[in-house]
Amino acid sequence: MKKKISAKLAPVIALALGVVVGLCFSIPAIAQNISEYKMNKNGLTYGTMEYVSKNPMAKAPDLIACAGIDGTIGYCYKSDLDGELPANPEEAVKYMEELDKQISEAIANGEQYLRYIPLYDSDGETVIGKFGIGNPFAGDSKASGFEEIFP
Repeated sequence: MKKKISAKLAPVIALALGVVVGLCFSIPAIAQNISEYKMNKNGLTYGTMEYVSKNPMAKAPDLIACAGIDGTIGYCYKSDLDGELPANPEEAVKYMEELDKQISEAIANGEQYLRYIPLYDSDGETVIGKFGIGNPFAGDSKASGFEEIFP
């Protein structure tokens, strides 16, 4: 009788142990995230996305290192890079339709970028240039056939 009970409990115990071990390793990594970035006088974190690429659970800095359209190195607000994201499936459809229009217009006009956002110094206040959100089909020999790719 004891063997049957312990055999049934073994997977539960193993799962619980796995959760405990996982938390022991992930909580320090998440807590360390704060120290991975510098903080400016306004309390904003700034840095590259390198730490996030190595630690998918990590939070991105408030200001992300970017190269402006003229090569100037600075920072863009994460919220500006993300843009306004859809909150539900209906908004997602509208978002994709608008994105399709923007891409088609950019292709027709030979634009390399879909939109521009400010490029800041690490203080998050001083604008030092602009960053272009790229046209995914810029320079693509098939760009003129965009409608054929996405009817």
